[in-house]
Amino acid sequence: MDLTAVHDILLKTGYKEEKGAENEVAMMSAPSGTVFVRRVLSYLIIGQPELALRDAMQAQVCLPDCPTAFYMQALALSKLGMETDAQDMLNDGASFEAKKQNGWRV
Repeated sequence: MDLTAVHDILLKTGYKEEKGAENEVAMMSAPSGTVFVRRVLSYLIIGQPELALRDAMQAQVCLPDCPTAFYMQALALSKLGMETDAQDMLNDGASFEAKKQNGWRV
């Protein structure tokens, strides 16, 4: 799995910071969904898929309308050898994304 390619995809699809996320550290608030997604990728790069999965699940809580959280969970599950669960998560993300592109409110 090429994690550099995953990073490039996130950048090319316009994945941006949530409004106000730049002030999180100063405000000592809980991380935003975008911070969790970035940490997922970081944890995967350094070989810590358990922590990546935890943050991917948190990203989904913070960003319930974002299929990226499903995809990041799929990556972490795949790294943990949970291929069936990873495929299910990919399917869920793709289905969610298709509904959003068709203008359905999920």
